[in-house]
Amino acid sequence: MKQRKRNEIDDKYKWDLSLIYNNCDDWYNDFDKCLKEVNKVCEYKGKLTSSASCLLEYITYSLDYERRLYKLYFYAHLKHDEDTTNTKAQEMSGKILDLINKFEENEAFANPELMSVDYKVLEKFMEEEPKLKEYDFLLENIYRYKKHILNDDSEKLLSSLSNVFSSSEKTYESLTDSDMKFGFIDTDEGSVELTSSNYSLFIKDENRDVRKQAFMLYHNTYGNLKNTLASIYKSQVDTLTTIAKIRKYNSSLEASLFADNIPTLVYDNLIKTVNDNMSTIYRYFDLKKKIGISKKGAAVPDGYYLDLTFHHDPQLYFIEVELNNHDLYGHIGEQILRFSICSETDKHKIKTILLKNLVEDINKNKVLEKYFEKSKFNNINELLDEVIFEKDIAAIVVINEATPELDMVLSKLTITTEVIEVQTYTNGNEKIHRITPFRDEISLDLEQNVDADELDTIVVPAREDGFKSEFIDNERWYAIRISSVMLDKIKYIAVYQVAPVSGITYIAEVEKIEKYRETNKYMVIFKSGSIKKLEKISLGDKRQGPQAPRYTSYKKIFKAKYLNDLWN
Repeated sequence: MKQRKRNEIDDKYKWDLSLIYNNCDDWYNDFDKCLKEVNKVCEYKGKLTSSASCLLEYITYSLDYERRLYKLYFYAHLKHDEDTTNTKAQEMSGKILDLINKFEENEAFANPELMSVDYKVLEKFMEEEPKLKEYDFLLENIYRYKKHILNDDSEKLLSSLSNVFSSSEKTYESLTDSDMKFGFIDTDEGSVELTSSNYSLFIKDENRDVRKQAFMLYHNTYGNLKNTLASIYKSQVDTLTTIAKIRKYNSSLEASLFADNIPTLVYDNLIKTVNDNMSTIYRYFDLKKKIGISKKGAAVPDGYYLDLTFHHDPQLYFIEVELNNHDLYGHIGEQILRFSICSETDKHKIKTILLKNLVEDINKNKVLEKYFEKSKFNNINELLDEVIFEKDIAAIVVINEATPELDMVLSKLTITTEVIEVQTYTNGNEKIHRITPFRDEISLDLEQNVDADELDTIVVPAREDGFKSEFIDNERWYAIRISSVMLDKIKYIAVYQVAPVSGITYIAEVEKIEKYRETNKYMVIFKSGSIKKLEKISLGDKRQGPQAPRYTSYKKIFKAKYLNDLWN
């Protein structure tokens, strides 16, 4: 991996700062305008609580001016990040930081002034001036700081010292971004300089020697400067501790968390929970180490899942755990493709890993013994040979948000992929998790002691408009999320018409199932002339009908009178 200079990189891989300012000259023009206005905020001093209109005018002006300042700041900051040795960018960064500090110093009067009156005064202002209600959260948040806000003079003094308080942070950034030299790494493409920015690439390199060089050079360099870094760290700790005491926080931790309104107890519980459960991550990395990466272009999945829902049709999945902010194409899509390649080229290795895991786990052995009683397989070897060598391995993506964009990417892959959405919500100190268990719709449909292998019919909910035009006239149904394991098993499709009909009314024989547009959903096409009207299978004592596709058997459809006869 040859390290290239920025001017050697294609423009399409660089960020386009012209979207912020066309050039540095435009930046300086805007900077000069803001510089001339920096004292204007002082005109509002002593007037904020005089009337609703004055308060609205101040908030509107202050927020607008801050937006202009931070537009200047981000351009200068990003310009500096392009090349940390660029003296002009350093100058621009210094100028805008000084201007921001000056504005904050001038505006230091505002919060103490607002908090000098009872919050009921501001509530009255919001009643008088409806536009102020847009800023109710802003005003409430200011009042949260009431006991931590000092008098006007003290706030002004602290603002004037902001550059002094940030000196240790700036020193650290200059040291690690510009002055610290890590040395060179010997690669297949020659000698390449190691930097803070490319370290993450080298530490993941396929070549173990390259990874070792990167690790040793990087950490030895930091180790050689441990006394300097320790001094910078102590200075930063002292600064934060001092500010916390001045503002009457119980600790610097409380002060750091206060802006996000997070109690220290939540932070402490997080750390404790992580430490108490480190064994899980150790097991994860141990398994990953055992699987390894044997071929160029291959990858290591986050886990495997052996689905034994169907006695004669088991399925093996590799699992990829992701976040929705990851690059859909360059990361998620690529990872699944790599796993797919690995599943074809490393079949024997996968079997070795899984066999060892299954044999050594007593609980898994018990599950397998029960499975073998009803299945066509006599032992673990036969089962693994079937799912690894005779069938294609599928994929499960576990993600915090399943988006249409993700569906589109997955639809382009030849490997069958299921999606499990996992979300977490916080209610005070309570965490609430929302997850749809894998194969949940199939599990639900087995509550009536129906053998999984008997499931051959999918039931879809439909509204009147779509039902007539698509199900009856066009003999098809579309945009259905179908479990991959059911694709070859579905022989019939039945329709549940929502209120006012509220019942399963028609059934049709399936001709074929195909992908629906650029999604991870499907379209079911019926055999021509196969639609049959049923004697309505009504709700019975159920409160509502199916809200998503459900599975049952053809023979149960013709025996059922109520939905309870199909599903509990």
